[in-house]
Amino acid sequence: MFDVSGPTAYRAIHSLEEDGVLKEVTGKESHREYRATEIFEILERPPAAYE
Repeated sequence: MFDVSGPTAYRAIHSLEEDGVLKEVTGKESHREYRATEIFEILERPPAAYE
């Protein structure tokens, strides 16, 4: 999808994980899934009322 090698993608994921942007949520050694917790928290908030 992004036309990068596997190692490049894994380095980017690792960097985002170290920065706290992504969190690994499966606890698996392979087929890991990550979640951008802050983004999901924003999306799950109820909409603010217009003033």
